[in-house]
Amino acid sequence: MNREMEFSCDAASFRNTAEWQAHDGAEIANGTKRTVHDQKFIYFDGYWIRYYQPPPDTLVARKNLIESLTR
Repeated sequence: MNREMEFSCDAASFRNTAEWQAHDGAEIANGTKRTVHDQKFIYFDGYWIRYYQPPPDTLVARKNLIESLTR
């Protein structure tokens, strides 16, 4: 079965707005974080990638992660 992904916005023009460009015209540094439309992104090697806060480094967080990955 072939299912297409649904986007809540026009993906072609979403990353062509001024929010994604460097403010002073300079190259964007790797690791730059931006919040656009209440979504966090981080820039690496020419790509804006969705960013999620990593879980805390605790035993409980590790246990929950392992349990969720083994389901």
